[in-house]
Amino acid sequence: MNIWAELGISPTKNVREIKKAYAAKTKLVHPEEHPEEFQKLHEAYRLALEFAEMDASDNNKSIRQYDIKQSDDIVKENFESEYDFDKVIRDYENQIKAKAFDVTNETIKQLEVLYDSKSFVSREDYLELFNSCNVQQIKDFPEFSDSLYDFLKSHFISDSLGYAVYKAFCIDHLLSNDNYSLIYEKISNMVFPQYDAYEKLKDKEKRDRKYNILIAVSATVGVIGGAFCLYMAYKSGQLDEIINSFKGLIV
Repeated sequence: MNIWAELGISPTKNVREIKKAYAAKTKLVHPEEHPEEFQKLHEAYRLALEFAEMDASDNNKSIRQYDIKQSDDIVKENFESEYDFDKVIRDYENQIKAKAFDVTNETIKQLEVLYDSKSFVSREDYLELFNSCNVQQIKDFPEFSDSLYDFLKSHFISDSLGYAVYKAFCIDHLLSNDNYSLIYEKISNMVFPQYDAYEKLKDKEKRDRKYNILIAVSATVGVIGGAFCLYMAYKSGQLDEIINSFKGLIV
């Protein structure tokens, strides 16, 4: 990922420029409408800030990429110096966190209802909840992953629940390098046995189906072949001789 391309600016160690670019981009990339794009943008912002802070001792030598040639440029820079980009970014991220917190609470409540249901709850029931649009949008937020981890620690993990959690959240996170994969690695250790047992059962059932199909095909071919041989014997006048031979064997 090219962090500068994501932010829409040239490489710079000017923290203010980075924050300004991020604040502008967040107005175009909303996390609910474009969750993947927002994650990339946020990661680019974080890495750009790390880059800007790498050589703090050299900040006095760092770049200033403004070439003010006209009075309009000066007015624009003065306006930007008074504009609080930190507050814009902070307010925006607080809104996102608040949304994630609300959806997390609602999801855990629904999970409790499913868990406490007296009727049978299948893997599909849990997956329907976990794969809903709202949950998929917040699954990378620590508010959600931590709450899910706490729920699993305090409840018995049934085969259906364990399979659904691993299927919906753990597979992708274990293959990624995102910041929250560690908590999902812990969750994976809790639910993998249920997932693995079900996958092995499915593999066995698949092998059994293939074996049964092979037996059925072989039997069908044998019957057709036997019928064809009898027909050819009948056509050649040897059917009576074959029947008498079988009678002799039976006697």
